[in-house]
Amino acid sequence: MVLIGIPCLQRLVTSSSYTHFLLSLCEWEVSARKALTDSQEALYPVRAALSVHLRQIDQELEKCRREKHSSAF
Repeated sequence: MVLIGIPCLQRLVTSSSYTHFLLSLCEWEVSARKALTDSQEALYPVRAALSVHLRQIDQELEKCRREKHSSAF
């Protein structure tokens, strides 16, 4: 990194507080990713149920279209 040549930034990068900050940031990212994965997994049953209902709606719409088409003749 080019900015590391600046003395005050060298002190910051090598300081324990900066290291602690980076570790905290990494821990936060891991926690955020886990929460996202957990929430996505929780949505699987909802998606499955919606998929079933959408399929039923599509079948009913197709049935109505056929009835409408056959009654037109």
